Amino acid sequence: MTRRSTTHPELQRRRRRARWAAWAAVAVVTVATSAAAILVNGNWEWASPGNRPWLVLGVLLIVGTTVTLTIWATRRYVRAPRRAVRNRNGSGGPLGVVVAEGFLSRLAFGMISFSLPLYAHRLGMSIENIGVLLATNTAVAILLKPLMGAVIDRIGVRTAYIVAVGLRTVVVLSLVFAQTPLHLFLVRGLHGVAISLRDPSSSTILAALGGKKAVAQRFSWYQTVKTVAGSAGGFSAGILLTALAGDHAFVFAVSAVLSGLPMLLVLIGLRGPQVTGLSRKPEKITPVPVELRRLIRPYALLGAAMNGTAYLMANLLPLLSVSYMGLSEAAASSLYVFSTAMSFSGPLWGWLADRVSLKLVLGVRAIGNVFSSLVWLLFPSYAGLVIGKVADDAGKAAFRPAWGAVMAKVAALDPVRRTRTLAIMSTAEDAGEFGAPILAGFIWTTFGLPAVLVVRLCAGTATEIYSWWLASHMKIDDDHSVQESDTETPIEPRRSA
Repeated sequence: MTRRSTTHPELQRRRRRARWAAWAAVAVVTVATSAAAILVNGNWEWASPGNRPWLVLGVLLIVGTTVTLTIWATRRYVRAPRRAVRNRNGSGGPLGVVVAEGFLSRLAFGMISFSLPLYAHRLGMSIENIGVLLATNTAVAILLKPLMGAVIDRIGVRTAYIVAVGLRTVVVLSLVFAQTPLHLFLVRGLHGVAISLRDPSSSTILAALGGKKAVAQRFSWYQTVKTVAGSAGGFSAGILLTALAGDHAFVFAVSAVLSGLPMLLVLIGLRGPQVTGLSRKPEKITPVPVELRRLIRPYALLGAAMNGTAYLMANLLPLLSVSYMGLSEAAASSLYVFSTAMSFSGPLWGWLADRVSLKLVLGVRAIGNVFSSLVWLLFPSYAGLVIGKVADDAGKAAFRPAWGAVMAKVAALDPVRRTRTLAIMSTAEDAGEFGAPILAGFIWTTFGLPAVLVVRLCAGTATEIYSWWLASHMKIDDDHSVQESDTETPIEPRRSA
């Protein structure tokens, strides 16, 4: 015991400094991004006097939320015992690599998500073609993820991560030299290949090494830093394009550098028996467990329904704000402050999923969908928009950690096929995100916006009922069988029944 306390003092001090620096960066980025979203409009003019009270309220909200969660996280993860930061099997290193890689990659692609549509429009692409371009990577990832999951189970998550990060960096760098729409489509397609390798690998590490009672919290922190990084990336791209008079090549070059930085982390941090053991080949071919076959399809359907219902309005919210409710662009952009603030509630939802009830947290997503749709339908005003947006973002923040815990439980039924199982469930989630905006656009064009909200309300209600039925009949809230055998011995082959 004495040896442990004298061996790691410098490591502990470095952890404290790193966490303080990380939270300070998150606070600065969040405040700057959110304040800028409501301070200025497209012409870089100050918000109108009518919107300034909402500006003050938003700034106070984001500052208060950031400070509160920073204090909470510091007390829990810096001053807590060592086992609260890193579980006993020494998996803290790989988990930190995954979170850091997620932050940098989302920062890079936040910049690309902002600048690529503008660049494509400059090349003469129509709005319809730009929409198809932006969906190409998701479509390719949906097609390849189940296959890549099986491949990753064979080659290992470290190899898959190295290939994904390298391919992604080369793809982003090639945007600097893109001069035709065909080149842009090729880049987005290759990015989809990188996604199909990276997403199952990151989910495998978080699910297998997250800890018996902390897997939802691991997923929540991972999603939180990605959300903040995405907002910061989009804001940074707008600043750079404005300052450099639309120099998209420079923005793409910066994105390529940010995308390539995690390579060193992956090479150094993703190694050792904890990581290599995740993809140990079985001595003989074993059949798929009956319990896995029973669970994977119903829960994959739940993921598609949850995500699909949420994304029915995700891309149409600006149109809802400006065209349907008659709000100004500045007032509509103020929603970013609430979205960023609510993303920080993810760790709290993760803690509730791990410690209180996974079934309860999993159902929050559908409740958020139903409540936001009802508010937007009955109260088409700025106040109604904000209330509905807060409810919707709370549901999103709750869904990611709960869904991560569900995937971890289901995948742990067969560790030999862990990544393949996670890839299938992630594919279902992506399919909902991909298909919902298309369906919403068709309904809006054919029947009008109220019809979209009614469909979303009914779909959210049906999904909530299905979620509770599934959690009750499929024993998903039982935390004592699957998860314990998974995290305690992550490198061992599946035990026989």
